[in-house]
Amino acid sequence: MVLIRDGGEVGEVAIPHSVGTLGRISYFHERRDGLLGITVTGERRFRIIASEAGPDKLLYGEVELLDEDEPLPVEERHRPMVQLLEQILEQLDHPYRTLERRYDDAA
Repeated sequence: MVLIRDGGEVGEVAIPHSVGTLGRISYFHERRDGLLGITVTGERRFRIIASEAGPDKLLYGEVELLDEDEPLPVEERHRPMVQLLEQILEQLDHPYRTLERRYDDAA
């Protein structure tokens, strides 16, 4: 997944930002309105090395995985925000209930 820097999702070929995230579909369901609800979990960042547009205007590219961030301790002044995040996540249903939680890692 890569955020569009310039252009749109349809029409002319969009120009993406150079860094994106590998994604895994972690949950899906058919909604009451007939649309498919999809939850994608971001897994690892990458940098686009090269890309080109196909005849269908979809972008194809070559990427390199970026190093994982080192764990970063949560500063004491931010502890109340961690507690708030814990309270919020406990109230949510699937798929948020199954997310990995690392409350001690600010990275």
